[in-house]
Amino acid sequence: FGVLNLDIDGLKPINDGLGHRAGDAAIREVATRIKQGSREADTTARVGGDEFSVILTQAGSRDEIRSHTERLSALIGAPFAFESSPMLLAASIGAAIYPDDGEDISTLMESSDRAMYAAKRSGRTGDWIG
Repeated sequence: FGVLNLDIDGLKPINDGLGHRAGDAAIREVATRIKQGSREADTTARVGGDEFSVILTQAGSRDEIRSHTERLSALIGAPFAFESSPMLLAASIGAAIYPDDGEDISTLMESSDRAMYAAKRSGRTGDWIG
């Protein structure tokens, strides 16, 4: 199985420029898109302000996880508008796979979290796998 951690990119400028209602709408929209892009067997959750996690119950390989992150990145990045104001949505995504990146959920979550922050620092979104 695999674990993805996602962090919404650019939420602060949305909140600052369009208000917190717009930021809340962006969070809800990203959550909807993550759920739509995940399989029924996967578990999706919002774990913090603008952070989400996905447990991929059937992740056979890094290539399969990369395909999933690319699909999520494309879904999240699709056009979105709140009250006629267009918003750019994107997310930094980090991934970890069992047992390569850890043998327990805690270690896997830490590994995918580190990968997500590395993706965010490098300015890359979507398909960074740790």
